[in-house]
Amino acid sequence: MMAYAVPQNIDYRTKARRALARARVELASADDERLPYAMLELRFAMEAITYDRAQAFKEDLPYEEYRTWQPRKVVAVLAGIDPAS
Repeated sequence: MMAYAVPQNIDYRTKARRALARARVELASADDERLPYAMLELRFAMEAITYDRAQAFKEDLPYEEYRTWQPRKVVAVLAGIDPAS
């Protein structure tokens, strides 16, 4: 049997804030060539928020979702969780 590491708590909100700050710097440059970098930083911020929400529901997420840990898959699983139950 293969041993799996238990997912640890990571401060994804701080990661999201830092990515957002970097995106703002890119946008403030007013250089159109920096826009792809701003978009990439915004994507990092959105992914970090997705992972933050996943951590909040980690008891409800199948371990397989942690192994693949792709934002689209995590969002799909989170959408199916009923926090009231």
